[in-house]
Amino acid sequence: MDQTIYNVPMILVIPFILVFLIAYFFYHRRRILAKKAASILKLASSQIGGTMKEGWSSARLTSRRYGRETAVELYPVDAGGKLMLALRISISVKIRGGFLISPLERPEAQTPAALLETLGVLSIGPVVTVDNPEIDRRFRVISFNEDFVKNNLQSGRRAEAVIRAFDLGAAHMLFNGKKVTLMWDPFSPEELDLAPSIFEKALSALRDIAEGMTPAASTSISDSFEGLKKVDILSVIFIFSGAIIYFIIKLLAFLYGIWE
Repeated sequence: MDQTIYNVPMILVIPFILVFLIAYFFYHRRRILAKKAASILKLASSQIGGTMKEGWSSARLTSRRYGRETAVELYPVDAGGKLMLALRISISVKIRGGFLISPLERPEAQTPAALLETLGVLSIGPVVTVDNPEIDRRFRVISFNEDFVKNNLQSGRRAEAVIRAFDLGAAHMLFNGKKVTLMWDPFSPEELDLAPSIFEKALSALRDIAEGMTPAASTSISDSFEGLKKVDILSVIFIFSGAIIYFIIKLLAFLYGIWE
C-alpha cells in the first residue's frame, strides 16, 4: 500500500522529466548554433555594417545599403538528422510581381525544405522561360507572370546578377513582391573560406536585380491563380501527405534515439 502511494507521484513526474530533457536538448543544440551564427554575422558586419540581433536560436543582421533595407539571417535547419545553419540574404524592393529561381543542377537536397522542393511542392506554380539562353539552361524559374520575368530577367544587368548570385552557391532566389532573397539551405561556414566576401557580393547582385525593376501588370485574382488550375489536386494532396509522414518518421526516429 505504501509502495503504491509512493510510486504514483513518480509515474506522474517521469513524463515531465522526459519532456524537460528533450526540450533542454533542443535548446542546447540551438544555442550552440546561435553562437556560431553570431560569430559569422560579426564577420558580415565587418564587411557590410549594420545592427546585429541574436535570438535564442538564430541571429540577424540588418542594415541600409544602396538606399534599401537589407538583412542577413542565419537560423537552424535539420539536414539529414544533423542540425545545421541556413542563410538568407535579402534586399527590399516593393513592387508587384514574384518569382522563384533554383539551379537545375545542384548537390543532393538534404534539408526538409529542399526535400519538399524535390517532391514538387514548390512547383505548383508554372515553370516559365526567360528567353535568356544561360538562365534557361541553368535554372528553373517559377512565376505566375511570365511577362514580368522576361521584362526583368531576360537580359542586361539583372540577368548577369542572377548568375553572379548563384555562383556564390545559393540554393534559391525568391522575390515575393517585398524583397529579393538569396537562400543557402544549409549553409556551411566553410564556404566563407571559399568566398570571404560572400555577403558583399550577394548584396551587390541583389542590388542590381532590385534597381529599376518593372512591376507586373495588374491581374485579377482568377488570373493570378490560373497556373494552379493546371495542377493535379490529388498529386498535391499526396505530396503534402508524404511530407507529413516524413516529419512524423523523423520525429519518432529522434525520440527512439534518445530512448536508446
